[in-house]
Amino acid sequence: MSKKGIVWAIAAGVLAALVLIAAQLSGVLGPRGGTVEARYWEGLPQAGMAIGDPNAPVLVEEYFDFQCPACQTASSQIVKPFIEQVVAQGKARFAYRLFPFLGPESVTAAKGAYCAAVQSKFWPFQHALFARRGTGNQGAYTESRLRTYAEEAGLDLDRFESCVASQEAALFASGSYERAVQLGIPGTPMFFVNGRPVQVRSLSDLVRAVEEASP
Repeated sequence: MSKKGIVWAIAAGVLAALVLIAAQLSGVLGPRGGTVEARYWEGLPQAGMAIGDPNAPVLVEEYFDFQCPACQTASSQIVKPFIEQVVAQGKARFAYRLFPFLGPESVTAAKGAYCAAVQSKFWPFQHALFARRGTGNQGAYTESRLRTYAEEAGLDLDRFESCVASQEAALFASGSYERAVQLGIPGTPMFFVNGRPVQVRSLSDLVRAVEEASP
């Protein structure tokens, strides 16, 4: 390679390194170069597992299980864009309701979600769990794995582990299950709009239901 070519190669390498560093600092790329999805929950009012203006005219609730494949799909294809397009405009508030019925890891994930909510970190925590798309009690949502996700979400790990092992977390998980059973929910995901069950197969279905329920 000519001397001029070497200079250009070095310059290109330096430029690429600067771009990578800038991208990591801005949150576009993660520490290993992987793409990081925009944090759609940031900047919105949050209370536990609810997000959006508390005075919004419509409340949307989704009963879900972290191990439910349809819930995992809904989280990215329905819930995320709904929060970005509707909740962010103050037209509705959204709340997750747990129905941990698919086995022991569903219960463990529910306890972890409760403990993340205690630290006001439910939204980044649920994002980390859904990203794993764990099913069938195959180890995605064990207590040791939950610690990893809690660290990703920025939780205080000592408090988180103590909480997951607590009676309060166990009561939350069992109470969530019982509430869903009492409501007669046949499976997940199950959506309610202002307390009325609605069939939601797509984002447009949910938006339409909210428009119909709006004053």
